Amino acid sequence: MIKILMLIILSSLASAWATDIDVDSVPRKDGSNIIYYHHVMEDNYDTLLVIIQGGACIAVPKQRERMKLFEDLDYKADVLWVEKYGLTNEGYDSTCPMAYIENNSPLQRVSDYVTVFEHLSGQYQKIIVLGAREGAAVLSLLVADEKVPINAAIAINSGGGSYPNDMLWQIETIDHSMADETDHPVISRFLQQAKSGDLPKDVSFHDHGYRWWYEMLNTNMYQTLKNSEKPLLLIQGLADRQLLIENQEDAYYKLIHRKNVTVYYYEQLNHELANSFDQPDVPNVVKDVQAWLKMIDKD
Repeated sequence: MIKILMLIILSSLASAWATDIDVDSVPRKDGSNIIYYHHVMEDNYDTLLVIIQGGACIAVPKQRERMKLFEDLDYKADVLWVEKYGLTNEGYDSTCPMAYIENNSPLQRVSDYVTVFEHLSGQYQKIIVLGAREGAAVLSLLVADEKVPINAAIAINSGGGSYPNDMLWQIETIDHSMADETDHPVISRFLQQAKSGDLPKDVSFHDHGYRWWYEMLNTNMYQTLKNSEKPLLLIQGLADRQLLIENQEDAYYKLIHRKNVTVYYYEQLNHELANSFDQPDVPNVVKDVQAWLKMIDKD
């Protein structure tokens, strides 16, 4: 799973998770609380690294132990995770809470991050965000909003930048149990209805509700990032079998021609990182991220 690569990189950042992390909350307008995990380094650094989780219904505390496995990137920053709506301590085998299914969505997550940034306002001179898959979509929405105080971003395995295309391709090539009886062997009707907003408001599919499906299927990273001038690092594993990355004529790839964008492709890096920590390209990813972070620090 791609979130493992985020955990590798987060683990590499000054071993932040080896010590205590502050757990705090700030209220939403609907009366619920945004839970966030904030590790403040002893040297009181002025940079904040924000890790944006992927799409799994797994709480931040259940992901922390894996972060101790990898080397230090020697990047000096405090670290922030913002928990998704409705999650508290759910693990891989937990039942996904209904509050999460009904309320979690890309725009809700953007709103939560903005609220936490406002709560921490004035503490940092530089904010860097990192996200993969769904996390990359949320990242793109945050970076594209010039009012959000983000200085740079790292997007991992974001594919062609269009979640509908990735989803359609993934179902066609992997999950044949969901095939229609029509001439199109996928659940194309569901995707079309979800994108147009023509679904029951109480729909639940793959631990996601109406809001999530509608917003994800209408989020295009190219469209959100094409006008941003902020430094952006794109990391893409070419062995990823869950993303449509073959069509490099996709508009998303126009981003690579922008002077603020750096792109690294890895031939052997795949999506199944949970079972292959020793992938040969992982050390290269860590080294390249380290070099890129040093580069933007000089600018």
